[in-house]
Amino acid sequence: MRTSPTPPSAQAVAFRSWLQALVRNYDEQVSQLTSLRRSHKKRHRKRVVAAVRTAEGTLNSSGKDCLRGLLATGMVYYSGVAGNLPEGCTAEQVMLDLATLAMWPIVLAPKLPKRWFEDLQELSSPQVARIVSYARLSRTSGSQLSIALFMRSLSESSIAFGLRNLLADMSDPKRGGAFLTAVAIADGRAESAQGAKGLRLVKWVLGAAAAGVIGNRVDALAVDIWDKVTSDSPVDPGSHGAGDTGDHHGQPDHDPFGSGGHKNQNPGSGLVDVLHDLFT
Repeated sequence: MRTSPTPPSAQAVAFRSWLQALVRNYDEQVSQLTSLRRSHKKRHRKRVVAAVRTAEGTLNSSGKDCLRGLLATGMVYYSGVAGNLPEGCTAEQVMLDLATLAMWPIVLAPKLPKRWFEDLQELSSPQVARIVSYARLSRTSGSQLSIALFMRSLSESSIAFGLRNLLADMSDPKRGGAFLTAVAIADGRAESAQGAKGLRLVKWVLGAAAAGVIGNRVDALAVDIWDKVTSDSPVDPGSHGAGDTGDHHGQPDHDPFGSGGHKNQNPGSGLVDVLHDLFT
């Protein structure tokens, strides 16, 4: 179980405050990066501004870049703020935590580009995108979807393929890596994020969240996560074959948030217990 000195309601306020302060924090942090070119500083600032405005309901970027900004905020927040990893946590638990917090800002975004569903399939996987789509539909239909229910739905799906694609995109400085670096600068952790790829990126994501893990357990856990992500089948188990275009009108084959219930009632490493209303 994760432990936290603050209750869920305080965590929710903490995230909102963190998000709202990103642009101001970026300006403060980037002034200390003398090695970064002025043009790069301006581009990164635009990415941070776009990500924050998208989360607030204004689209300042288009296509995949809009999603990348939201994904970056979720990943950086998970890495730096979400709390210490519990003793004995497994790779599967951390993968589920990361997938949940990376995708949750997309679930909550008031507006998304027209082809967001197709783009998210490419950035993650058709299966993960369909779960996110139904989560958004559930919220807009008046249902009080919690992060706990969203995590539970992800726990019943194969997410390794989606995480592999997400990490690959976030490793590329010309794609998601640019947004990850920009948000990391605002969070005061720019140098470790720049150029982080593959296993190194996994270790960076664990970052401050692994502050409570003793000795070499962080490295061992990161290697285990990377092995599971890279050894997954190259064809997403949630797709209908390699040629699937995800033409489901933005919805999964079945509603994971319907009345059928869930077999797994205790997914993840305890993030649900601490952050169940983190973004609500």
